[in-house]
Amino acid sequence: MSVEGDLTAYLLAESTVSDYVATRIYERQAPSSAGLPRIVYRVETGAAERHVGGASRLAQTRMTLECQATTPAVARSVAEAVRQVTDGKRGTIGTTDVRSIAIETWTDGEVKPDDASESLIYVRALALAIWHIVTVPSYA
Repeated sequence: MSVEGDLTAYLLAESTVSDYVATRIYERQAPSSAGLPRIVYRVETGAAERHVGGASRLAQTRMTLECQATTPAVARSVAEAVRQVTDGKRGTIGTTDVRSIAIETWTDGEVKPDDASESLIYVRALALAIWHIVTVPSYA
């Protein structure tokens, strides 16, 4: 599985998060029928580390997790639940050997929903840096 797939499964298994979002975690965009609160994530960048001997097993994936809700307070609460189970996390998550997860920044905002309603969706976005182990390429 991918880092983002393993992180999604991990968040869904953590009751402090799933009590808020149930199964509403989506990649890139939530369906217009999706309820709130929810989490929408995207991978921003990914890079494997290098050293003088060639490829390294260490890689970093940067992700943004948007915690979306009907009020700013609930968006912050969802984000705090995510922070409590991810920031500083190490160990195996699914099939990913995680060396460190760090929440680097967070920002607040709002978005207009796709369904033409007048209600705003409030967002607290968390920027995560996930250091993890990858397989080293083998050269024939």
